[in-house]
Amino acid sequence: LMINLAEKYNKTIAQVVLRWHIQKGVIPIPKSSNENRIKENIGVFDFEISTEDIIKIDLLNEGYDVSVSKPPMNT
Repeated sequence: LMINLAEKYNKTIAQVVLRWHIQKGVIPIPKSSNENRIKENIGVFDFEISTEDIIKIDLLNEGYDVSVSKPPMNT
């Protein structure tokens, strides 16, 4: 799914994921010291994921929680 969406929007998978977060109201904080990755991370404001595609990505959720303060129980 993510490969197809990246091709559809002419973006990388990482850009699609970052844009999905933004459209869901979650503020992603990407980190990189690689200049190309930094530019890639900025390139998420010139497209929008369709509602249909947002739902498809949402359906990938397997119910696991992620936390930056402690490792998830499923790791």
